[in-house]
Amino acid sequence: MQQSDFAYKPHKFAYHAISSQTACINLFMPLLLSEEVNCILPKIPGCPPDFSKIARDKLFHGFCFEYWGQDIKQGAGVLNDHSKRAGTDADVAIAYYNIEGKLCLWLIEHKLSEKEFTVCGAYKSKANRYKKNCTKCNLMSIAKESQKCYYHMIGYKYWDILKNNLDIFKGPIDFEGCPFKDGLNQLWRNQMLALALQKTGIYSMVTFSVCHHAKNTMLDKSINKYKALICGNRIFSSFTNYDVLNNANIDNPLLQEWLHWYKKIYCF
Repeated sequence: MQQSDFAYKPHKFAYHAISSQTACINLFMPLLLSEEVNCILPKIPGCPPDFSKIARDKLFHGFCFEYWGQDIKQGAGVLNDHSKRAGTDADVAIAYYNIEGKLCLWLIEHKLSEKEFTVCGAYKSKANRYKKNCTKCNLMSIAKESQKCYYHMIGYKYWDILKNNLDIFKGPIDFEGCPFKDGLNQLWRNQMLALALQKTGIYSMVTFSVCHHAKNTMLDKSINKYKALICGNRIFSSFTNYDVLNNANIDNPLLQEWLHWYKKIYCF
């Protein structure tokens, strides 16, 4: 993979087993390379219900890591936020054909021991002179006047995408100020990435999931808030690493070897 067009950039602590990026690769790569993948993926909660088979002729044998649509639009990407230091990407991208034979994409954000999702960089930025908008303006207010958001002022496309999909974000959840200034920010940006990729027409459907360690319950609050905000829309879902392991526990020597190895490191 590292010699292909879909080589990923290792994180600072990627060579340590407890790196979330390394844990993600250790969880998904053996499964996605397996000949049994088409039987296992549909059993995992969050797998798109129309999944038929992995698209081996797309991405790197059907998947890749740290995906931001680099094969579709180079430079700043479909959200106009990508650079060497920043940008929205999915930890895992799985290209697949649905039951109608249409090409689709499943994006996954992986979390190991993180206490929260990445919060809003614009809210924290010293360059943002309008932070009061972050705490005083609600979602509808910013959607109507997107220049209230620093992200929009510097050219990021998040609010442009949201405005075209505003009907999704109708949940009866009360937030003080922008709902995306804290932990929901990363979930929202990944969802915007999914919607932007779908808008290109390359993929018939693009969905987004979070996969977290089963014993890490600290993310549940943000996940549940986000699900409520989008009224349980199936474009987003969540599952755990144990969901993957339990459904991959089949009579296959290579998968059994991987399961035994993974559990020794990550199941505690």
